[in-house]
Amino acid sequence: MSANLPPANSLEPPALITVLVRSASARRLPMLELALASLARQSWTGIEVLVMVQSPDAGFTAGVEAAISRIAWPATTTARAIAVSVEPGVDGRSQLMNAGVAVATGRYLAFLDDDDIVYPQAYARLIGRLRDNPAAVMAAGGCELVRVVQTEAGMQMIGPAPPPFGRDHVKFDLLIGNFIPIHSYIVDLARFPRGSVIFRDEAVPLEDYDFLLRLAAGGAFDLSLTDEMICEYRLHDGNTIWSPEGTPIPGRPVVQRAAALLEGVASTTAFTVTRAEWLEAVAREGRAAAAPQARRACAAAAPDSRFLHRRADDAYRLMEATGPLYRGLARLYMALQGWRRG
Repeated sequence: MSANLPPANSLEPPALITVLVRSASARRLPMLELALASLARQSWTGIEVLVMVQSPDAGFTAGVEAAISRIAWPATTTARAIAVSVEPGVDGRSQLMNAGVAVATGRYLAFLDDDDIVYPQAYARLIGRLRDNPAAVMAAGGCELVRVVQTEAGMQMIGPAPPPFGRDHVKFDLLIGNFIPIHSYIVDLARFPRGSVIFRDEAVPLEDYDFLLRLAAGGAFDLSLTDEMICEYRLHDGNTIWSPEGTPIPGRPVVQRAAALLEGVASTTAFTVTRAEWLEAVAREGRAAAAPQARRACAAAAPDSRFLHRRADDAYRLMEATGPLYRGLARLYMALQGWRRG
C-alpha cells in the first residue's frame, strides 16, 4: 500500500497522534535529528512530537532545540522539547516516558528512541488497522534490524542485516520474549486507559517489555502488519540490549535483574483470548506445520513454553462446537488425554 493513500476508514477525520521521543545524551544528537526527520515525513496528518530530554545541560538543550528547528515540519505537526529531571547516574528511560504520557494530548500514542526511525507510512497504516479493528488496544508492524556506524558524514549502514523483528508471531509469544520493539506499535488511548500507561523504573532496561505484558493483558493486539516493515531498529555500539551483530548483550547485571523480574511478570500474566486472536494463533501454527524447519527452530527456542499445542487446539475446537456442555466435555477430553499419556 502506498504511503500516499489515505488510511482505512478515511471518511473519519484525522486524529492526533502523540509521539514520545526519548533522548538522554548529547552525543546522540546526530541520530536524534534523523529520528525527528523520519517523523516529519509521515503521511499521517496530525502529529504531536514531544522530545523528552533527560536532565539536559545548556549545551544539550541548545542541541535538541537546534535539531528540532532544522526539521521542515509539516503544518499539521508540532514539535517541542521537554526537560525531565532525573537523578545523576540513573537510567531515566521510564521516567521520560511517564513524563511524556502525562502531557500527551493525542488519542493515539507512539514511542521512538533517538537512535531509531519510522518509515513514512507507519502511523497511517497502524491507525488504519486500529480503525478497522475496534477490539484492538494497539497495532504493530514489522521492524527491520539495521547495523549502523556513526561517521563524520553521518550514519553509515553496514551489512548484512539480521532478520527483522515481529514476523510470524502472535500476542501469546510475549510470554516467551519480546518481539515488538517500542517504536513499531501505537496505542489507542480511547481503548486502553491513559492511567495504565506506566513504565516501571525497576524493569529498566526491559521497561518496554514489562509495559507490553500489561498492555496485552488489557486487550487485543492487531499484529496483521508485522510482515510489513514500518520502522528500523538501529544496531550500534551504543545499544543497551543488542550488539551491532544483532545478538543480545549478555552478562550485564542490570539486564539480568530486569530479566528475572520479567520472568515473574510473564508467569503471572493472564491474557484475554479473543476468538480472532485464537484463530490467528491457530493459523500461525498451521503455517509452521507446513514448514518443518521453521517449526523445529521455534520448538528449539522455547520447547516448554509454546502457547499452542495439539491438545489445547483440539480442546478449544471441542469447546466451541458443544455450547453449554463444553466444560464437562473438555474435562473429560483432558482426562482421557491424561489416561492415554499414562
